[in-house]
Amino acid sequence: MVKELYFVNKGCIRTYYLDKNSKECTRSISFENSYCWAINFLNDLPIHEYIEALADSELLVFTKEKFNFLVESIPSFRKGYMLSLEKIALVYATRVETLISLNAKERYQNLLLNSSDMVLTISNKIVASYLGITEQSLSRIKAQS
Repeated sequence: MVKELYFVNKGCIRTYYLDKNSKECTRSISFENSYCWAINFLNDLPIHEYIEALADSELLVFTKEKFNFLVESIPSFRKGYMLSLEKIALVYATRVETLISLNAKERYQNLLLNSSDMVLTISNKIVASYLGITEQSLSRIKAQS
């Protein structure tokens, strides 16, 4: 279980969990200058998520205690974190909306339009997991595009 928060200085990391069939499900992918954490960092519940580097990465690693200290004692750190939270909230809201309202091909096209770096630099297996589709479906969609 992950108990740290990460800030990606360089590279790319993802957060994922295993579904009931032990299939990897990607919750988030974080590129440079963004935060990444497992949900239990926020609430201390025993949620089993994993964090994996998808490229050579340079990370700042914060324990919850150290992170809370920085947020409480350095106003500019708190402001930067709040701006990051706003950005993440928008990304998650958009992601949930696309998962609910778009079919697989539309989700891929949306990802390509809004996060082409993800599609161009990450393996099909991870992109498919992020889109909630199989790797075979992603290959078919790419071949048709």
